Amino acid sequence: MFSSLSLSFFDDLSVDSTGILAADYTNGVIRNYDLNGRSLGTIGQKLNGPSSVTQARAPFPVNSYIVTERGANQVSLITTQ
Repeated sequence: MFSSLSLSFFDDLSVDSTGILAADYTNGVIRNYDLNGRSLGTIGQKLNGPSSVTQARAPFPVNSYIVTERGANQVSLITTQ
């Protein structure tokens, strides 16, 4: 029996040599996985229907991600530390 059930809808995936980024539309976050499928946590919080994601390149800061938010009808730049 499940004590809690978390549902996710991955609207987009971005894969590169460092891992996988998944836009979790339902939960409003970007999920980060290594190339073996192990979770590395989440990027961003309370995004409004993230529908695509890619790691940003120069001239954007290192550790930045470009995310489209379908629910907000906008493109966001998320920078992690």
